Amino acid sequence: MKTIKFYTDDSQVMKDFPPRPIQEDLPNWLTSIKKDNEFNITHCKPAMDWMSSGYVIYNAWEIILKEKIIDFTKGVEYETQNNRLGLRTINPSVYSGKCLPVPGGPQAYFKIETDFKVVTPPGYSCLVMQPYYDFNKDYKILPGVIDTDKHDWTISAMGHTTNPNIRILPGERMIQIIPYKRDGWTMELHSEKMYSQLFHYVRGAYKKLFHTKKVYK
Repeated sequence: MKTIKFYTDDSQVMKDFPPRPIQEDLPNWLTSIKKDNEFNITHCKPAMDWMSSGYVIYNAWEIILKEKIIDFTKGVEYETQNNRLGLRTINPSVYSGKCLPVPGGPQAYFKIETDFKVVTPPGYSCLVMQPYYDFNKDYKILPGVIDTDKHDWTISAMGHTTNPNIRILPGERMIQIIPYKRDGWTMELHSEKMYSQLFHYVRGAYKKLFHTKKVYK
């Protein structure tokens, strides 16, 4: 089994908001779903695998975004109590469709830097994204890939929002980290008949016949 390491220089953050396997802290709304209802998402193994894969990094500090005019341009003021070296307390960001053509109107862009450096074995990178199934309406974290076997600083991520006046509270699930091996791939195309009657006769066929358990300790 491979090991992923999380480092921080803030012992209080490590105590209060340590990263965890994300399967130990699934969305609260899951508990309100009746698991005996065959039409709910808990019976979809691919969705549950995505929801429970990897690790979660929490926001450790209150972050306040405020709309502000910066250099005669509408932008965002970024405030936080995190005074760790290298993190600017004001991160101006302009409304611009040129930054990323996100549908839905002008976006305020900002950068969030977590308190944790992530280290994986040689040849392993990490998918870095917002936990999708939190359905966060206030802001979005842009997904990306970080080569955590070489990257030597804390994990950061770009975010955007149509509401520039928001608060991000300590303890919020901020970043989902999924390590993976950087294998090389070659694509092949095949045209052939594909049909299986298993799904017609076996209830929960994917779970019973194809699914493999994923382990993140």
